[in-house]
Amino acid sequence: MRRILMFFTVASLVSLGSVASATVVSYQDTTKAPGDTITYTLSFSAVPNGSATMTISNSADVSPGGGEIYVGVIVMHMDGGTPVDITSSTVPNATWQVSDVNQNISQKVVGGGRHLNQSVQQGGFAGFYSTTVASLGTSFTGLLCVTCAPTTYTFTFDYTGASKTSDIPFQAIYYDGTTYPKFDGILSQTFGGAVPPQQEVPELGTLLLLGSGVAMLGPVRLARRRRLGSQ
Repeated sequence: MRRILMFFTVASLVSLGSVASATVVSYQDTTKAPGDTITYTLSFSAVPNGSATMTISNSADVSPGGGEIYVGVIVMHMDGGTPVDITSSTVPNATWQVSDVNQNISQKVVGGGRHLNQSVQQGGFAGFYSTTVASLGTSFTGLLCVTCAPTTYTFTFDYTGASKTSDIPFQAIYYDGTTYPKFDGILSQTFGGAVPPQQEVPELGTLLLLGSGVAMLGPVRLARRRRLGSQ
C-alpha cells in the first residue's frame, strides 16, 4: 500500500439499482505534528444542476497554544466564471449563511488588522460564511473548530449553474485567538488537484496568505500545506 502524507480522492459512486451517480472530490491535509488530519469533501450529483454535500472533518484534539483554529468561511468554484446558485441548504448551525450568485454577493468578514475587509466570494466562488465573523464581536459561537475534539461538519445544498466535475478550487478562511476571532489566513486548494507525496509540511505562516485585506485569489493549483497547532 502506498504511503501518502497528503492525498486527494476523485471517485464516482453509483447507487445499486439506480442510474444516478455522484461525483466525490476531496482534499486531505495530514499534519505531521501534532497529528491532526483535516479532510474536506464535496459530493455532488450532476452538472449543471443537482444536489451536493460538503463536509469538513478533523481527526484529533490538538489545542494549539495560540488558541483553537476555526473555519469561518468555506467557498468553492463549481463554475467557470459565475458563482452557482445555492438553494435548499442545511448548515452546521444557525450562524452560517449562503453567499452565491444571488445572496450576500458583497459580504465582508473579518480580515487582516481586525477590519471587515475580507470578501467572502470573488471571481466565481460560492459557498457559506458564519455571521460570527461578519462583525467585530468577541464570540466564537458557530465557527467550525478544526483543532478541537474530532468531529464532522456537514453542509447540504441544491445548486444550479455548475460546469466543473473535477479540479474544483475551494477556499477556507481560518481564524484563531483566545479573546476574539482573529484572521489567521486563507487556505486555497483544489478538490481533485494533484498533491506531490512525501512533501514536508511547512510552518503555519508559509501556507496562509496573511496581511490586511487579503483578497481571495481564485483557483490555486499549487499544493499549500498547513501545519495546525504550530502557533
